[in-house]
Amino acid sequence: MKKITTFLIFSSFILSIFSFSNVQAIEDDRSIVSVMGDSLSTYNGYTRGAKYYSFYSPEHMSVSQTWWMKYINDHSMRLGVCEALGGSKVGWYQGDPSGYDATKCMASQERIDALNDNGTPDVILFFGGTNDIGGTPLGNFTPGQNIGDVGTFYNAYQTAIYRMKTSYPNAKIISITPYYRKEIWGPQWQVDAYADAIKTVCQYYGVECYDLRNANIDKTRDMCSADYLHVNISGNEKITYYMENGYAKLDATDIDFTNSNGLINASYNAGGNSQTLYEFMIYDCTKSKWIWSSGYQSSNQISYSVPNSGWYWIYALAKNPNGDQINHVSAFYVQPQTLNSIGYSFNSTYIQLNAQGTGINSQNKFKWQVYNISEQRWSTLSSTSSSVQWQPNKGSYLINCELLNSNSEKISSKLIGFNVEHSYPAYIDGKYEGSNPYGRGVLLGVSSNVNPNQGYYYEILLLDCQKYLNGNPKPWVYGTGLKKVSSGRHLWTTYAPNENGYYWTYYRLYNESGQLIDDHCYGAFLTK
Repeated sequence: MKKITTFLIFSSFILSIFSFSNVQAIEDDRSIVSVMGDSLSTYNGYTRGAKYYSFYSPEHMSVSQTWWMKYINDHSMRLGVCEALGGSKVGWYQGDPSGYDATKCMASQERIDALNDNGTPDVILFFGGTNDIGGTPLGNFTPGQNIGDVGTFYNAYQTAIYRMKTSYPNAKIISITPYYRKEIWGPQWQVDAYADAIKTVCQYYGVECYDLRNANIDKTRDMCSADYLHVNISGNEKITYYMENGYAKLDATDIDFTNSNGLINASYNAGGNSQTLYEFMIYDCTKSKWIWSSGYQSSNQISYSVPNSGWYWIYALAKNPNGDQINHVSAFYVQPQTLNSIGYSFNSTYIQLNAQGTGINSQNKFKWQVYNISEQRWSTLSSTSSSVQWQPNKGSYLINCELLNSNSEKISSKLIGFNVEHSYPAYIDGKYEGSNPYGRGVLLGVSSNVNPNQGYYYEILLLDCQKYLNGNPKPWVYGTGLKKVSSGRHLWTTYAPNENGYYWTYYRLYNESGQLIDDHCYGAFLTK
């Protein structure tokens, strides 16, 4: 028994040594990742440079929550060197306010050589350019030339990439552009200029590049509140997510929407990519049920008109190809809609009718109906908007307007009486009868509100009232016949009566086809 026990103990010892050796071998086989960057890549105790951003320390976050360590851990790699130096730039120029010399810029051979201090890197994470924005002159890109010149951003970035590829020909270089930040750090176009420069250089050298302008990094929520420049824990997570998936992590603060008393225009800015799907739903709190759904769609926007007044919820959901989802709910109120009155105004060729009410939005419809009292019949006007142009004949009418919701259901109505003094669209708008300044008799005139292309006809007639009362078969004593005018809208004529007496003057207007469209009668005592 003792020999067997001794053998088992010895065997276990040998097995433990063998297993430990294998574990060490597996760890050593992991790819080495080195980081080149500024304060955005620093962490207390891990950064080679003495400067690190104060939030990037155990008091505020763990090193595993930094974008670079999370990327390393997610890919089962190990850290070589974190060559990050707070305040450093990719380039360097005379008068650089950082206080560093040219050896501390990211394009310097000294810093690039340092990436090898803990094993030759298999992957280099290159996150620079933020401090260069608005400082290092942008310059121009001359492919393959000006290597070693770090005085402009284009030349410095090209130098950095060239030196990394030359020093570590087997390493995979991953470049990362700056992200948008608060405007206190400069206008957005400056970020665009330097980020586009990075993409241009990377494309030329065949370097993988992640454009963090598309990473859905919020300028406030994803930043440290001390400066709104350095990303906090959520901002670091969004950087890693974008690098691992190629699209932004879903995130939104709320649903952006406007409520024009029931007309809802909403958008859900949740990030993702072109394959992200969105769904919107409306819940009627009064009826305690969902009344509308957009279904899943590629657009993150909707427009919907709620049919009735009351309290509602709007719900929005986004899901990306990873299966990640995010959603929000907001409440809104729709006030009751009422038609209060019908207003009107007179124009030269029509009467403008206007519906006036409360709570009306652009999705409401209107039904206009007119009742001709003399003909005893209803007719419907063509417009479904809140205003309509009406061209009635002379007479008395009832005007009814119904307010409808977006489903064409009646909400309320208004009825008014209306008297039309002359027919539309054309009518007599002026009459004249007075002394003839050019001789004996009277001067007579008639005008219309319109006379398109002088196509209308005018007529002036005089009836002798005494002859008419005496039964004279020919009481009409004067007539112009149908006359056109060569210009304007007025017809003038003179008449000298043979006897003093009472007369009726008829003023008539005809359209181009000779149809009577308006006439007025005017009585007066005329002298010869």
